[in-house]
Order: sequence, then structure tokens, then C-alpha cells
Amino acid sequence: MYLDDLTNTFKEVAALKLPELKNDGFIQNLSDEIKKKKYDIQDQTFIETALKDDKESFIETFEEIIDKKLNEFENRKEFVLSDHGKSFVTETYLRTIDYTVDLFYNAIISKQFSET
Repeated sequence: MYLDDLTNTFKEVAALKLPELKNDGFIQNLSDEIKKKKYDIQDQTFIETALKDDKESFIETFEEIIDKKLNEFENRKEFVLSDHGKSFVTETYLRTIDYTVDLFYNAIISKQFSET
């Protein structure tokens, strides 16, 4: 479930920001890279919750990083289609997922400390 949520969210972003990467080959590669992270059940639950409750913040975080990088290039499409560009997009998406999971852990820890 979380994997479908993540790939569908990427497709939404790709439709607007990265149409060059809205293809089955790239999406499958991204999905494979997400699987390699081997998120545990708790992480998967955090990801599902984040995408259900606050998908816009997740997307904004990813888009901000992508936009900043893409603005460095005159030929945006050429960069995105390059191996380096595809790798950058994949790594940035994975970092955004990790950042989201970390936020949930931090919120839980903060809540525990504030209750004691």
C-alpha cells in the first residue's frame, strides 16, 4: 500500500513538474529503489499517514528541492533525462521520504518528553 501511495504521488508531481519522467521505466526504477530501503511496518505506516493527512507538504518539500536544482540548468529537460538527473530525482525523492519518516519519529519523541 505505501509503495503504491508513493509511486502515485510521484506520478502526480511528474505530471506537473517532471513530465519527462512520467514513464513506466522510470516509475518502476523508482519503485525498486524504494523497495531497497526496506522500510519497516512502522515506517510504512508513517508514510501512508503522511500521504493521507498531509500529502501537500510532502509534495512541496520534494518540489522545492527539485525546483532549486532545475533552476541551475538552461536545458532542464536535458538534465532530467540524463543519468545524473534521473539519479538526482530518485535520491531526492528517497530523501523526502526519509525526512517525512524522521518528522514522525521526532513528533513521537517530543510528545513523550512533553508528557513526562
